[in-house]
Amino acid sequence: MKVSAITIGVWLLLATAAAAQGASSAKGEGSSESSKSLSGIRSLVHELQGRTERLSDEMNVYRTLVEQKPKGGSGEALDKWSAALERQLHRIDAARASVVEGLQQLDAAAKGAKLPTSLGKDVANAHNDADAQRAAAEQALNQNKAVMNRPKKATKKAEEKPAPELPSDLDL
Repeated sequence: MKVSAITIGVWLLLATAAAAQGASSAKGEGSSESSKSLSGIRSLVHELQGRTERLSDEMNVYRTLVEQKPKGGSGEALDKWSAALERQLHRIDAARASVVEGLQQLDAAAKGAKLPTSLGKDVANAHNDADAQRAAAEQALNQNKAVMNRPKKATKKAEEKPAPELPSDLDL
């Protein structure tokens, strides 16, 4: 009777080990899929951080440009400064749009996903930084809406030259 009890015990032990191994391999397949999505989210975080950094750099250039506004009335220096400001505002608008797109992609990827604590913190930090830079860019763009929407000036040379007169004997 002792031999049969030992045999049954061994079979139960083997069956338990096989069942545990099957459950862990099923978890491994699920974790493989989740690790792919987690790495995708991590890459979106890094991409958003890069876009945010670019927007931050463009905003720093904008602030420097505003500080360097020429003093005095109108003139060639003021016209050049205005043109440079307009170009910078267009760069800021493009970088802001890129950040908004990155935020949307990250939100879509992270929505409903169970993130590890460190990745969750990275997602939150990247989202908050990007949102703050986006808001600052929108504020700068709104303050300079008149600059962005003004029509292009004709050059002074074109304004100075009158249109040539047609000869009166020309038959049209």
